[in-house]
Amino acid sequence: MEISAANNDHSLSLIFKLQCTLIVIVFGGSLLVNFQNTLDQFGSLTSVMIIALVPLIGILTPNVGQPAVQLPLLQKAIKNTIRLVITALYPFVLFFGICLLFLPLVTQAHISKMPIIYLAFLLGAGGLIPYLKLFLINETGSITRMIFIFAYLFFSPYILNQLGILGFNTSYSFGIWITFNSTSLLTILSYLFLFITTGYVMHRWGFSLPRLKINSTVNYGWLSLIVALVLLELNSSAGSWHNVFYHFDWQLVSGPLAYFIMTIVTVCCYEEIIFRYSFFWQLLHFKHTSPRAQQFWAILISSLLFGLWHAQNIFDQSLPATLLQMVSAIGTGFILATISLYTGTIWIAIILHSLTDLAGAPEVTSAFSQTPSAFEIEYMLLAALLEIGVSLILLLGKKRQAAFKQTMARIRI
Repeated sequence: MEISAANNDHSLSLIFKLQCTLIVIVFGGSLLVNFQNTLDQFGSLTSVMIIALVPLIGILTPNVGQPAVQLPLLQKAIKNTIRLVITALYPFVLFFGICLLFLPLVTQAHISKMPIIYLAFLLGAGGLIPYLKLFLINETGSITRMIFIFAYLFFSPYILNQLGILGFNTSYSFGIWITFNSTSLLTILSYLFLFITTGYVMHRWGFSLPRLKINSTVNYGWLSLIVALVLLELNSSAGSWHNVFYHFDWQLVSGPLAYFIMTIVTVCCYEEIIFRYSFFWQLLHFKHTSPRAQQFWAILISSLLFGLWHAQNIFDQSLPATLLQMVSAIGTGFILATISLYTGTIWIAIILHSLTDLAGAPEVTSAFSQTPSAFEIEYMLLAALLEIGVSLILLLGKKRQAAFKQTMARIRI
C-alpha cells in the first residue's frame, strides 16, 4: 500500500509540475504576443511578477508536494512557507492560465463566451485534483492543516475574477436585483465545488462529513433556549429599546429568491464551512487536560477567529462599526459553535446564520452600514454576553454532557 501511495504521489507530482510548466508557457507566450493586454488583466507589473513566481516555484522546488517533516527547523519553515504560498495562489494561477489559453476563442473566433467560461471552469476544477492531494491531503501537521485549508477556502473564490478575462462579470452575480442566470449559476457551482472538495479533504484527514441527524441525547428545552438567543440578533436593527419591546416585527430583506440563495451559499454556508467545520472540528481534537477544556478552547478559538474574520469589513464601513461587528461575531461564533457541538450537526448553525443575515427589524439599516448608535452598541454587546454566558452554562453543566460526548465520538471516522 505504501509503495502504491508513493507511486501515486510521484505521478501526481509530475502532473502538477507539467501543469506549472504549461502555465509558464501560456503566460510567457501571452506576454510576448500582447504584453500590454496581459498586463492589463493583472492591473500591475508587480502582480504579474508575483503570479508568475508561483508556477516557477512549483517547477523548481524539489519534492514540493511532500509535507515538511523530519527537516531542520529553518528548512521546515521555508518549505511550509513555499507550500502555503502555492496552496493559497495556485487555483488563482491555474484558472488564469486556462483563461488566457481560451481567450482567442472569445476575442478572435467570436465563440459565445458562456460555454467557453463553463468549459474553462470545468477544466480548472479538474486540474486542481493533483494540487488538492499534494498540498492539502498530504499535509500531516495539525496547525499547518488548519492554515492550509483556510488558505484554500479564503483564496479560491477569487478564481471567479480570473474568469473575467473571458467576460465573466461577478458583479452580475451579486446585488439586490439579482436574477438566476448562467452567471449566478456558475458562482453557486464554484462555491459548491469548494464545499465538496473541503469535505473530501477533511474526510481524507479522518473527519466525518457534516451530518443532518441531530444527536439523540439533545435536550430540546436547552436547544430552544440557545436558538432563541441567536434569534435575538434579529432585533439589532430595531433602532431603539422601545421598538424591541413594542414593535416586534421581523421581516426578510427585500429581494428576489436568487438573492437569498446567493447569500446563503456564498456567505452563510461559506463561513460555517470554514469556522464550524474545517476549523472547529480540527480544534476539537487538540489535546487538553479534560474533555471540557478541549471543547471550551475549541469553541473559544473558533469564535475569536470568526470575530477576526470580520475585521476585513473595515474597508467598507467605519472603524466603530467594524469593531462592534467583530465583538458581535465573537458572541455569534461562540453560540453557533456550541450549537454545532451540542447537536452534532452544522446545519442548524447554517440556518440560524442565514436568518440573522436575511431577516430582522425593518426600522433602520444595519448597524454595520453606518456609525453605530448607543442602542445598537448596548444591544449587540448584551446579546454577545448572553450568547457566551448561556453557552458556557450549557457546556460546563455536568448533566448536559451526553450530547457533547456523542458529537466527539462521531466527528472522527
